[in-house]
Amino acid sequence: MKVITDKELDDTTVQIKCGENYGTAFLINENTAITVKHCLYNDRRKKYETNAVLLVYINNEEIKINVIVDKLFDSRFDELVVLHCEEKINVPTLYLAYADICMFEDLKAIGFGNSYERKKRWIKLQNSNFINNDISENMILDMQNSKAIDYRGFSGALIADTYNYVVGVIKSQLNENGKANALLGISLKNQLAFCRKYNLQIQDRQKALGDHCEKARITDFRDGINQNAYFKNKQYENIAFSINSGDETEGTRFSEETTNPDCKELNWNIKYTSIDGLLGNSNKRRKERKELAKQWAEEFDWYPGWLTVPADFRQQVKSYTNGKELLQCSEKELESNFDYCNELLDFAYEYTRRYKKSCLPLDKNIENNLYKIWDTLNSHSDWKEKNKNKWFTVGLYLLENYRQNMDEEKWNSICDQLKPCTNFIVDGKYYLKLEEILMNLFKMDLEKVQLELVSCSLEEMPYEVRLRFIGVMTECGLNEEALKAVEELTNDIQKNNNEIAESSPQNVYLKSLLVCALYLKEHLLFCMNPYKEETRKKMQ
Repeated sequence: MKVITDKELDDTTVQIKCGENYGTAFLINENTAITVKHCLYNDRRKKYETNAVLLVYINNEEIKINVIVDKLFDSRFDELVVLHCEEKINVPTLYLAYADICMFEDLKAIGFGNSYERKKRWIKLQNSNFINNDISENMILDMQNSKAIDYRGFSGALIADTYNYVVGVIKSQLNENGKANALLGISLKNQLAFCRKYNLQIQDRQKALGDHCEKARITDFRDGINQNAYFKNKQYENIAFSINSGDETEGTRFSEETTNPDCKELNWNIKYTSIDGLLGNSNKRRKERKELAKQWAEEFDWYPGWLTVPADFRQQVKSYTNGKELLQCSEKELESNFDYCNELLDFAYEYTRRYKKSCLPLDKNIENNLYKIWDTLNSHSDWKEKNKNKWFTVGLYLLENYRQNMDEEKWNSICDQLKPCTNFIVDGKYYLKLEEILMNLFKMDLEKVQLELVSCSLEEMPYEVRLRFIGVMTECGLNEEALKAVEELTNDIQKNNNEIAESSPQNVYLKSLLVCALYLKEHLLFCMNPYKEETRKKMQ
């Protein structure tokens, strides 16, 4: 039961050229096309263009059609772009659909890859996203019939299912050891608000297919079992970088859904910037270092407020946080040039901030380079004073890494140097105290940990530190004290959250903390009285 033929699907796929950049777009009707936003980004002018050219191939003849970006496009929020053609193109109307994409579901894409001399190529794909049960945003797609090293040029290509419903769009490739090992796709299920904004036709695939959908649905081997650790870890490695109500017909337009489409999924709009790194000369590396630090700082201004970056997005953050080689530095110039040292610290600060929020491990080379930059500033008191916030933050991050690696000598050295400087950041003394307690916990000096915990006053601590203190109390068996503390924490968070706007990142942050606190409270109640009826009522 195909809603459109393969040839018609092929005819709707066109190449897009914007400046010197090439990508893929697809026509959803005779005068409207869709692509991904980075196909319109001009690296030289550092802006998104409002005009582009579609290269349409009819009977092996190339025809150029000028297109204009829809005036509603907002690069801060829109992942996709609607393009309006200046001339009509004779193509069939595509069927856009939103759906839960099953594990191992067969899909296909059509695009113009650079590895194929920018010629149109069909690729068979399989969804391999093991992390999410229902794919709402990123699809991780394994290539089944192609072994190209590079899939640049496929960005913007449509993703279709076996019935030729368009269910997603290719966003980027995922690299490992310099070779593409998967493609990252945007699911149209995550773009319902986008479709409503641009008044695009979209339908629920399950309702449209009816009985055919149930027959075609793949049995997901994850159902009823825990995720296999091997496959789950493999999935993390593969990520390198990132419902209409009522009866429907093919002509229905997007309408209100029962789950309220206004509740847009949170997203962090970050982009990948290509650099020369060590291949560039010294001046080029310094320029790239400054530009990346500036870009990452600006991206953090739009951080949604998560307590930590969600698991299905953090490896994309890792891939987009490139340039670890730019942390390498000239020791001679580092010791004598404040501007050079300050520039490296800015870069190190933004680099570690992204890694810490994403819970990503540092490799030894990055750790050594960070320490070299941090220690140089420490030996110049006037330099350290001018960069005290960033210096202290990077120091705390190093402290955490040395603790986790059980490098006690380095940990003691940094801790001793941070102790007199806790006023360099807000609540610095509490963050450092937490690190000291966690180090004693790592050393299994439980008696010392318990004494430190009961002597601490939690009320003045920031919520996140309080939560971690309570977690340590729970690990040490101080259940009654921990339960009292977590109840006070949840009350404080809820009271504070009521005074903050719903759309604020701070609201998201507090809700993230509240969920963690409530889970911890549930755990404590069960540990203290696992079979008591009163306990079960409290947990509900």
